[in-house]
Amino acid sequence: MKYEIKIKGRKYEVEVKDIAPAIFEVIINGKKKTWIKVCESKEEEEITAEGEVRAGMAGTIVRILVEEGEKVSKEQPLMVMEAMKMESEIKSPINGVVKKILVKEGEKVNAGSRLALISEE
Repeated sequence: MKYEIKIKGRKYEVEVKDIAPAIFEVIINGKKKTWIKVCESKEEEEITAEGEVRAGMAGTIVRILVEEGEKVSKEQPLMVMEAMKMESEIKSPINGVVKKILVKEGEKVNAGSRLALISEE
């Protein structure tokens, strides 16, 4: 989305792009900034940082192996990501329940993108 705003007599051209769930890019007068939204809802505030599953590198989610509400064990594969023509498993960081899956199969993600939220049992 593009905007033109005026603050104290100075004009700014602002463009906002969604990059991944909870991550967006803001371009102000041609200068890029990347922003990470801390939480999207009260429900997500209750998830500990340990239960946040993030992409270690940019790639494409090729398979999701679990469903929301499913119990998972620490190190259990949650999804498969393809990066640099290689597939790797994204594993659960903790024992818990899959609270929310934030991506879809075929979705391209950036390094650091949130992929899933796991709540502790």
